[in-house]
Amino acid sequence: MQPPPPRKRPSSSAPLIILLATVTVVWVLYGWAMIAFPFAGEFWDARGKFGDMFGALTALFNAFAFAALIYGIRLEYKAFRRQELHSALSAQLDTMIQLFTLAPDQRAQAWGAIVTAPGGPGGDYTLEQAIALQVSFLDRLMLGEDVVAIPNYGRPPRT
Repeated sequence: MQPPPPRKRPSSSAPLIILLATVTVVWVLYGWAMIAFPFAGEFWDARGKFGDMFGALTALFNAFAFAALIYGIRLEYKAFRRQELHSALSAQLDTMIQLFTLAPDQRAQAWGAIVTAPGGPGGDYTLEQAIALQVSFLDRLMLGEDVVAIPNYGRPPRT
């Protein structure tokens, strides 16, 4: 029996299209206002004064662009962190499965050394529980949940 394929969230480009359309509409309206509305005084002087009124709007758009850049960097960091945690969990799970395939007396000896190490979960913690915990953490990661740390079974956490 094969495991089901990983679920992916559909990525929608609708917010980006709406944002670009809104900026384009504002830009077109500004150009239309420059041409359509008559101004008193010299042609270019009056239009220059009208254009100067949009300095604050330019600053606002720049602030939005900077905020979007920061948000994008944060999303990239979270994706990188999720990938890093997924790799660590997968490696631990592979090791546990290999340990599970050993003969019961070898497995008990090795697992006993792991769980009774300083900082370990304790002698009554079974390998099956550890595998189930690893799988649940992998499922949480695959669903897009933010997982801060992974089980380390006696090793000091990385800083």
